[in-house]
Amino acid sequence: MTFRLDLANRASLFGNYASWHEDNNILDKSHISFAFSICYLINSLENIHKYKNESLHQFDLLKGSIKSQSDEICFQSPSLFNLFSEVSISLTQIRIMQNTLLDLISKKLKVSISPSMNTYVTKWKKRNRCDSEEKLYALIADYWNHSGFKVKQYRDIDQHYGQLFHHAVIKRNGENVDLQLMLPDNPNEKSPKRFTYKRKVDAILFIQDAFNSLHTLINEVSILLGYKNQILFDLNIALNDDYQNYLTVVFDPYKGSMTGQEVLIENGTKFGATHVEECDLEQFSFIKLPEYFKVRELPKHNYIVGKKFKFQEG
Repeated sequence: MTFRLDLANRASLFGNYASWHEDNNILDKSHISFAFSICYLINSLENIHKYKNESLHQFDLLKGSIKSQSDEICFQSPSLFNLFSEVSISLTQIRIMQNTLLDLISKKLKVSISPSMNTYVTKWKKRNRCDSEEKLYALIADYWNHSGFKVKQYRDIDQHYGQLFHHAVIKRNGENVDLQLMLPDNPNEKSPKRFTYKRKVDAILFIQDAFNSLHTLINEVSILLGYKNQILFDLNIALNDDYQNYLTVVFDPYKGSMTGQEVLIENGTKFGATHVEECDLEQFSFIKLPEYFKVRELPKHNYIVGKKFKFQEG
């Protein structure tokens, strides 16, 4: 199991890639890395909106007493540190997924492909390609020119040339209040002294659009590779040779219950046991249900609780 793929399932995301992932690839290191990045990215987008809403709530508590009537107010709050961190995580994970996607394609087509999407699109555009790769290249190049390259530029600034943000801006339009993080118009510049902000590029909207573009690309690539059906990710335990005992926790936010799936390997034979406990899930800080993404309830499982059973091989 890759942690938080439940969020992808509940939000109906990456369904075509899930078909690819579940096609005997759950133990492949590149697919494991890719699935973890999916989890990081979805979780991060949920947190971006959580911390944005927290900041707006703080402003709302004070707006009746503040003296300023300006439609733009420079805003600073401890919540913003978390927001800045999540934007940074999102940019990094999108970059990782861009490059890892090429590795997945390379393995699937059994061809050598540049591990960098930037190099693949810009420097390998004249490379000889089979029909399948030619169609994939067209999808990737279109994505890169529309969205992917900008992500690279902003991520490079964030990681290599200093933090992107120091504050946020409260934008007021009558009774409507928004919070924005401004990205520079000219991310090709490496010095913050030369950044300009005339176009008012909001980082939160940018991340949303970047996610949507990447999500579309990944599903379209999966379809071209033959994975036309959308399915759910399997949340079963992925066993390896490192341990003899495993415990995986899943939860049902609708019932307020937690399920522990135990696996024991005794003398080479696999046994399991399922444990279900009712509990107040609010005592845990992790995201139970997506709020930014549209949510759906997952299929129910009928568990035999408490009894040790032998796994059927094959």
